[in-house]
Amino acid sequence: MDGATATISTKAKSSGNAQVYKIDGSATGIKEIQYSPSTVNSVNQSTHIGEYYKITCGDGSKIKVVDPAAYRPKFYEGKPIYDVNTVCLNPQGQKIMFNPANNAWVPK
Repeated sequence: MDGATATISTKAKSSGNAQVYKIDGSATGIKEIQYSPSTVNSVNQSTHIGEYYKITCGDGSKIKVVDPAAYRPKFYEGKPIYDVNTVCLNPQGQKIMFNPANNAWVPK
């Protein structure tokens, strides 16, 4: 991974299911990688339920690769809330957005 080092850390807002790694010395600008497993069949479901990976860069931008079959965004007044400076992708790398009309992720 380009000579960088990864150190496991914890997040105050995390449900406890996530694995969060702080990245130091990345030539690509990656500062943190988070993996959150699916909690679909779990008694203690996370906020988003479905599996996702989140990559945070030094400039504050984020990439979130979500499982479109199970991942659910947070909502406010019936509209999905997206994290600031975040691009959502499906596992194939296509940009996607959540369509509340049919409760599904669709290509952007």
